[in-house]
Amino acid sequence: MTTFQSDRCLFSIAAILMLLNAGAHTMGITANLDRWHKELASLDQDGQNFFWCLAFTMSITFAALGALNLVVAASDASTRLIRALLWTNFFWVAAFAILSWRLSIVPGLALGVIIELVIVAGLIIKPRSSP
Repeated sequence: MTTFQSDRCLFSIAAILMLLNAGAHTMGITANLDRWHKELASLDQDGQNFFWCLAFTMSITFAALGALNLVVAASDASTRLIRALLWTNFFWVAAFAILSWRLSIVPGLALGVIIELVIVAGLIIKPRSSP
């Protein structure tokens, strides 16, 4: 299976972590619905809709990007493309982790740092040539 060949193994692991992050975020939001409804009570309906749209957009985005990365990893994409996507992921996940840090969102920061470490490892470790 090409998804876990040496030149794309860490890329695939980071993609799976993105999918897990999407699931964890969704579970975190939905497990605390009572708390969110109380905190959002002061907002009008448009404000509440805006909050929920943004909250679930994060889950959808992480799921979509993780899935797209897995599709590329499973394809016959070149090592050069995988490396370019690792760099792209490096920058957007770094932005997510920095935002989580600035806003004191500990779960987001922790998951962002874990994903980022896998991405950095993928950028640093030179893959063995495939047979």
